[in-house]
Order: sequence, then structure tokens, then C-alpha cells
Amino acid sequence: MKLLNATTILIAIRKARKKYANGTLNKHIQSSTVESFWFEFEKSSIIRKKQLIQMAKNGENRPHSKKHPLGTYFNQYTHKSSSSYDPDFTRKIRSIAPHWLIKQADIVNKKKQELIKIAQNKEPRPITRKHPLGVVLSHYTTQSRKAYDAQFTQKLKKLAPHWFVNKSDIANQKKQQLIQLAQNKEPRPITRKHPLGLVLSHYTTQSNKTYDAQFTQKLKKLAPNWFTVSSDIKKQQLIQMAKNGENRPNSRKHPLGRVMKEYISTTSNSYDPIFTKKIKSIAPHWFKK
Repeated sequence: MKLLNATTILIAIRKARKKYANGTLNKHIQSSTVESFWFEFEKSSIIRKKQLIQMAKNGENRPHSKKHPLGTYFNQYTHKSSSSYDPDFTRKIRSIAPHWLIKQADIVNKKKQELIKIAQNKEPRPITRKHPLGVVLSHYTTQSRKAYDAQFTQKLKKLAPHWFVNKSDIANQKKQQLIQLAQNKEPRPITRKHPLGLVLSHYTTQSNKTYDAQFTQKLKKLAPNWFTVSSDIKKQQLIQMAKNGENRPNSRKHPLGRVMKEYISTTSNSYDPIFTKKIKSIAPHWFKK
């Protein structure tokens, strides 16, 4: 087969389109490979446009250019700069689903306005994984991002400076609050009941990423009772139960049942071989299956 250059192909396609418009293009073309190709391409295009129109009528979201097989074609049919632009198809889509044709810049501006309104209302900063605007806020205000907008970021900082407090500053503030509690001889904040309970555990647990040895040492001096190992107390309670001839605590019904299981299970991180040996010597019947 003879290879055709780009100019020859374009001329052939124009002729094919003219014949198609006049109704003189034979559906079983043999004379021109280009005309045959164009005809098949045009048929596929008509099918895709019908599918897109049906999607719009069904109230579906606009097909994403990178995630939906029709997304790229939709862009081609509706962008004036595209060689496949179809004004009739574009008008029809606009009448059915006008939101499909909103420009990306308009969408971005709308989201920025929503964020500005939230800031003006003194609401908390939208969290990335919990708020629909959390991710875009991060994109628009992070300098290393392509979507970064310096002017928008500056405006937000004036409206809601607390949105831009450094994480280390927040951590230091919480640590100061915990030190104040310790100085006031208050009870240790409980993880699930006190707003500072969880972070206290994080800052004082060596295996945690946010562990602070200096802070932990300071707290231990101020409130040593905060660091009494609760597991030792529980083990003593279990040993006393065993000595008293009580039944082994049920893991689902007794508050010490689950921890007992953890202390004697070799696969548990809380496994204590010394405790296990002692309990077995006092209450061997606790270990009968």
C-alpha cells in the first residue's frame, strides 16, 4: 500500500466529509483507504456522542478525561480548538447538562470563594480527609504545588491565621497544657475521655513517632503518678484473684479477662513469661482447655 503524506490525507478527508454531507459517500468504499478510515471513524464518533448525551440525560457526572473512556473524546467534541469540535453536540450537551461545560478555572474560583467564606465565618480549617475542600485548600496554599495561589493564600492568612499555625507550634501548645495539668497535680488525662489523653500517650511512648524524651522526663518529675505502670497493677489483681481461688476472668465479661489473655499469649506484644509462670503455679486450672 502506498503511504500518504499528511497533506494528502487531509485533502482526502475533506473530500470524504463533503461526499458524506451530500449523501454520495459509498458505505462500501474500495477506492480510498483514507475515505474508508474516515467513514468508520465518523460512525464511532456518532456512537460516542450518543453515549455521552445519554449519560448527560441520566444525570451522570461529566466523564473524567483520565478516568473515563469517553472523557478525552468529550473534550475533543466540545473544545473549539480541537479538530473534532462539534458545535451542535456542544449545544445539545449544554441544554441537558450545562455544568459539564463549566471551565476548570471557574470551578477553581468557586472553590476558593467557598474557602474564603468559611474563613470569614471563623470556622475551623477544612481537614484534608474529612472535608470536601480540605485537599484543594492544601493544594492552593502549598508553595510546592502546581495549583499554588500566593495571592489567595495571603488573603486566607489574613482572614484565618489559625489555619496556618505550624504543627510544631500546636504540639508545643499541647505540651505546655499538659505540663500545666501536671503542675496543678491533676489526674493523668485519660486517652478516650480527655482531649489531651491521646497526645500525652503519643509524646511519652518511645515507639511513637512524636515521642519527646525531654518532655517525658519533665512530666515524670512533675507527676510520677502519671507513669505508674497500669499493667503491673492489673497483674497483681489477677494474681490475687488466683490466690483467692476465683475463676479465671472471662475475656468478654470481666474487665481483666482481655488483658489476662494478652499477658499469657506468646503472640501478644504484652506477653509476660514471668507472670504466666506464676499464674500457672497458683491456678493451673485457669489453663485447662
